[in-house]
Amino acid sequence: MRLDLADAPAADAPVVDAPAGTSGGCPFTSMADPRTYVDGSLHGVWAGLRQENPVVWTAPEGDFPGYWSVTGHQEAREILRDHETFSSEYGTILDSVGAGGDSAGGLTITLMDPPDHTEIRAAVAPLLSAPAARAAEPVIRRRIRALVAPWLAGGTHDVAGDLQRLSALAFGEVIGILPEHWDDLARWTTASIAPSDPLVSRGDPPETVLADAHHHLFRCFRAAIDAKRHTPGDDIVTRLATTEVGGRRLGEREQLLNLYSTVLGAGTTTPHVAAHLLLLCARRPALWDRVRTGEVQPRLLVDEAVRWICPTNHLVRRVNRDTSVAGRAMKAGDWVCLWTAAANRDPGRHRQPDRFDAERTGAHLGYGAGPHICVGMHYARVALRVLVEELAVSVSRFTVTGPVRHLASTFINGISHMTMTMEVDGDGSPQN
Repeated sequence: MRLDLADAPAADAPVVDAPAGTSGGCPFTSMADPRTYVDGSLHGVWAGLRQENPVVWTAPEGDFPGYWSVTGHQEAREILRDHETFSSEYGTILDSVGAGGDSAGGLTITLMDPPDHTEIRAAVAPLLSAPAARAAEPVIRRRIRALVAPWLAGGTHDVAGDLQRLSALAFGEVIGILPEHWDDLARWTTASIAPSDPLVSRGDPPETVLADAHHHLFRCFRAAIDAKRHTPGDDIVTRLATTEVGGRRLGEREQLLNLYSTVLGAGTTTPHVAAHLLLLCARRPALWDRVRTGEVQPRLLVDEAVRWICPTNHLVRRVNRDTSVAGRAMKAGDWVCLWTAAANRDPGRHRQPDRFDAERTGAHLGYGAGPHICVGMHYARVALRVLVEELAVSVSRFTVTGPVRHLASTFINGISHMTMTMEVDGDGSPQN
């Protein structure tokens, strides 16, 4: 039975699995197997690696090549900030390592290094800034209020499934995706990052699921591009159509790929933080009581949730030039996997890192770091905070009513299915 990342028997109990040994006893290949993340937490494994050295070599096995595993906060942060030595252009997830690189390398904001990355980011970042997110909050709040209304009316609900729409409600308009496609985004972004998950694949081969997801997503993107060509807006689709990189405008394929990167970044993280956070509050009713009385600020609760849950298990970089990290010599061409979830639990960075502390402050890697730090983090923070605030008005208790199913994904720490009932004691009046 899995010990959830958002589950512990008591408020102060560490959220780790069985103690891990040295690298020689760690199931290296399983770290690149999506099924591992359904069956068990890897925090014990990562802790064992970090105790030996925050940077260790993960040996190749079968067709999967070797790579460096980084579990220390300081080391991961330094690598994320050094784009000249550690490139994003070849791929940013473990799947890219197995494939020998990403075919879209150098074409999208996530698969570019500065200065090209900087030019695209400069075009879209103002739309996703903290002031822009604050200005959008009233609209986001109305949408989230409508999302949770059925929960408050009673009955059992697949909360994890419903929350898949959270990103579209928060980001859909600013990205420029047509509203009639928002529900499609929730389904097909999940299929893109977890094509082998049983609830996603429904028996189809992963390659079929992935191809189908790409077909549907790119159909949504093309519809958005066509619509904005006739009626431009203040959104990312419109901006990409006029953005120049290296003195030339992006072609349609590059626009499509950048929309894909943007939608995946938004759609596959925020909903899963929300689901894990509600699971945590169900299993820590005293914590939820403190939220409702105002003792715990929703803003701090959400930020600690992003650190503790860490929606992305890892980020990948490729070495551009010979270097060393934590005394380990790396050669140009080596792959480096930064286990950001592990770095966020580094005791050298955070006191009692396995404990969820709703009053904790301080930087973490839940949104990444360096030039690729999450461009949508301000919208994500608003969406998560508003969700907490809206539920705190009326909900006194969350009750999980069935097994919690975890997403089969090496990349995203997700929940694919979680049913809940909610006990309501307020009058349901919305917050202003």
